[in-house]
Amino acid sequence: MPEMVSLRREGNLALISVNNPPVNALSPGVPDGIIAAIRQATADESVHAVILIGSGRTFIAGADIREFQLMTSGRKEAKVGLYTLMLALEDSPKPVVCAIHGSALGGGLEVALACHYRVAVSSAQLGQPEVRLGLIPGAGGTQRLPRLAGVAKALEMVVYGDPIGASDALQNGILDHIVPGDLLQGALAWTRELLAKGVALRKTRELSSKRGNDAVNAPLFDTARLEAKRRAPGRLAPLKAIEAVEAATRLPFEEGCRREEGLFMECLFSDQSRALIHVFFAERDVARIPEGAKAAYEAASRRLSARCRYEVQSLIADGASADEVERTLHEFGMRGDWVPAASCAAVSEDLRSSIPVGREEILERLLYASVNEGARILEEGLPARAAHIDILCIRDCGFPSYRGGPMWHADIKGLQTVYRRICSFRERHGDRWEPAPLLGRLAECGQSFAEYDAR
Repeated sequence: MPEMVSLRREGNLALISVNNPPVNALSPGVPDGIIAAIRQATADESVHAVILIGSGRTFIAGADIREFQLMTSGRKEAKVGLYTLMLALEDSPKPVVCAIHGSALGGGLEVALACHYRVAVSSAQLGQPEVRLGLIPGAGGTQRLPRLAGVAKALEMVVYGDPIGASDALQNGILDHIVPGDLLQGALAWTRELLAKGVALRKTRELSSKRGNDAVNAPLFDTARLEAKRRAPGRLAPLKAIEAVEAATRLPFEEGCRREEGLFMECLFSDQSRALIHVFFAERDVARIPEGAKAAYEAASRRLSARCRYEVQSLIADGASADEVERTLHEFGMRGDWVPAASCAAVSEDLRSSIPVGREEILERLLYASVNEGARILEEGLPARAAHIDILCIRDCGFPSYRGGPMWHADIKGLQTVYRRICSFRERHGDRWEPAPLLGRLAECGQSFAEYDAR
C-alpha cells in the first residue's frame, strides 16, 4: 500500500489515513491507496466499520491541479479517473464514515459524498470550488450533492464555488454530526454508536427525496442561469455546472455521471479553464516573491496601468466612440473605469480622426499595449516572469482572470502574430508602438512567454 495512505485498527474499526502533505491532494497513488485500504479492511471479518480521515492540517483539499495541465497538454490521458474510488467507498459492504477537519474541497468533498456518513469538527469548510478554475466537479459531485443537500443548495455550491461551514453543511444534510472535541476520538465514538444502533448503509447515489421535480426545479435553474450570467458574465463553467446539476434531477445516476464527465471535459479543454489554471499557479508563484521586490512590482503595475489608460485615450482621439470602447472592454471582461478617465483628457473634436476604429482594433490595441509594455518590464528583470505580468494586470489593471492575462493571451494568439500587429501599429501611430526587443527575439525564434519563463 502506498505510504500516502495508511491503514490501522482501532478495536473493531479500521482507520484509513490520507497523508499527502501539504493539503492531502488526490495525487496519483492516493486514490489507489484508499481503494486498496478499503478492500483490505472490508475483507477482515473482525472489522465492523471504516473511518476515512486526513492526516495533518486538513482532510482532502481537492484534486492535484497539475494533473489537469498534463491532460490538456497531451502528456496524460484525459479522464477523470476517480469514479472507481467513489464506487469503492459507496459500495463498501461495511459502513464508511468520513471524518473531516480543515477543508473538504473539490475532489475531497466528492470523496466525502461517496462515503455512507460524514462527521466534522465545527471549523471545517466544505465546498466545490472547481468553477474558480473554469471547471465543474468531475467525480460525481454534481450528481451526489443535490441528492444529499437538495437542488438549491447544490446549485449554490457548484455554480459559485464558495465553501460553507460545518453548521451550514449539517443543516443541509451534507454532514451527519459535528464533533465537539478531538476529531478522531469523536469519529470513533460516533461510529461505535452508529454500529450499536444497527443503522443500515446509506448510499448517496440512491437517495431521491431531495431531487425535486421539473415543476419545482425549473425556476431554480432559470434563476441560477440569470444570476450566473450577472455575477460571472462570459464565464463558461458556471453554466455547465447548472447543466450538470439539472442532469442529476432528470437522469438515472449512471447517465448523470456520464453527462457530468462530458461537461467536465468541455470545460477542461476550454481556453477559459487553461487560462484560470495558469493564473492559479502564477498567483501561487507571485505569493512567494521576497518582500524587497514588492516595490518593483508596484512600479511595474503603475507602468502597465498608465500604458493602458494612455492607449484608451489615443483610441478616442483616433475616432473611437467612448461608448464603443467601453462596450468592447466590458464584453471582453475588463473591470475598471477606463473610459471616463479617457474622456477627461478633453480630446477636442478637431483632433479626432474621422476614420472609424473597429472593435477588433480597440481590443488589440489595449491588449498589445499591455503585452509590449510587459515585455519591456520583463526584460528589465522585475517582475521576473511573464506570468507575474499577467497577475499584475489581473489584480491592478482590471484584466479578466478567465482570459489568463495579456502575456498568456499573446501566447495563445502567437507571438509572431502579435509582433507583426505591433509593427503595423508603429507605422500608423508612431514610436510608442516600438516593439520591445524581447518580444522581437521571441517572435523571431518562434518561442512563447511561457517558454521564456521556463528557461
